[in-house]
Amino acid sequence: MAAVPVGIAAELQIRTTMCDEVFRQDSYRRNEGSRVTYDGVVYGQWIERINRFMARVRLGGEELRVHVKSTGRLRELFVPGATVAMEPAKDGMRATRYSVIAVQAPSGWVNVDSQAPHRVAGDALGADRNT
Repeated sequence: MAAVPVGIAAELQIRTTMCDEVFRQDSYRRNEGSRVTYDGVVYGQWIERINRFMARVRLGGEELRVHVKSTGRLRELFVPGATVAMEPAKDGMRATRYSVIAVQAPSGWVNVDSQAPHRVAGDALGADRNT
């Protein structure tokens, strides 16, 4: 398989080799001390990016506006037809029903949730304080 393009911002990747099981199981376990979990994951096809925070995605034959959790361009990943993983919005008052959390690249899933590395680091720092 081809490598993930070099232009992807490293801070937005949790792991480029993230296995396909991650999103089939609706959660991602980094290691014993740190966990990033996504509930109710659904899959769609990327259509286009509208602006820094919004995109159009096809989900089950319906075209939706969705939130993008990364403001990076990531043009290497967000190409028309790419499969994206999305989590449903936790707030029913939000303008979009889903947020894009990952995109499938030729080498595997790439997490594009820009807050995930912060949660992982926070968990790791908290674990260090407890030892």
